[in-house]
Amino acid sequence: MFLQMRAYRCGNMASMLRSISICCLAVFMASSLAAQAPAPAPPPPGTALALPEKVLGPLRISSGTAASNMLTAVNPVYPAEARKDRITGRVILHVIIDEQGNVTDLKVISSPDQGLTDASVHAVQQWKYKPYLLNGVATKVDTTITINFTSGH
Repeated sequence: MFLQMRAYRCGNMASMLRSISICCLAVFMASSLAAQAPAPAPPPPGTALALPEKVLGPLRISSGTAASNMLTAVNPVYPAEARKDRITGRVILHVIIDEQGNVTDLKVISSPDQGLTDASVHAVQQWKYKPYLLNGVATKVDTTITINFTSGH
């Protein structure tokens, strides 16, 4: 590009055309070499590509994907005190689901009330999921779960 601009400023049309030709030739040769390089052979059928979990950690999935893999869900019990005081809101939890589909690590992200938090944690710890498969291998995943509490009044 620098050569093209310089040649144009000088008014030397032959120099500009030579620069353009060199650039086009370089692009053509690079694309030809890339097209000729053999593609790597795919792994044999049934071979799983394992990702190093210690480096990457659990695979992040959306809450919708996690919900579609749910096998068993225990509904949280609305605490009587919270219901009486008409406390409503969302409890948002971050969870790790292991290779067997069990909730193994659970952290509260936000909650309007400790009673709602306790009810949510108690319920979600009992949830069971289908193992999430990555390249045919059960994989540990992390996601968020939102529990909505409404007073119904």
